Amino acid sequence: EVISHIGENTFTYDPSSLSWSIEDPTVCKIENGILTGIKNGTTNITGSIGNFSGNMKVTVEIPESPKIPADDFSGWTTKSISSITDAAVTPSGNNQAILGFTYKTGRLPYVEMDKAITLYSIPDTLRMLINSEIPVSKIQIACKANGDKEQYLEYEGITVNEDYLISIPLS
Repeated sequence: EVISHIGENTFTYDPSSLSWSIEDPTVCKIENGILTGIKNGTTNITGSIGNFSGNMKVTVEIPESPKIPADDFSGWTTKSISSITDAAVTPSGNNQAILGFTYKTGRLPYVEMDKAITLYSIPDTLRMLINSEIPVSKIQIACKANGDKEQYLEYEGITVNEDYLISIPLS
């Protein structure tokens, strides 16, 4: 949708109702109000309806592969209860990481891994493959769209030393 702000008023338009022009049509195209990237690059687009006209810069980044890693596992922080010490996420290459820690004793242990990951464009699915050498009762993932509240997804039934695929549909 196209949103315009005039004074204190906000107007919402169906993008297919605008007339579109593209400064460099080799970078992208717009059909029925839907922008599609053609090649990597930057261009300006202009949408017009009636006497209103607005423009914006568009950058197209086309991935080299249909599957790309969202993160290299560097820069993660960890939190845990006091009975777990030295929790750390260590990148191990090939888009993998090891979560290491020492567990002493206590009830309801948990380890939390934190990192905000920005996803460019709109991937259709976010996938994570988990393989744990110890029993894991539950994995909880917090997801948040830009400006929205966090939503928590929970996964159970993780078997020791077996691959457990988590697929989060995003489209």
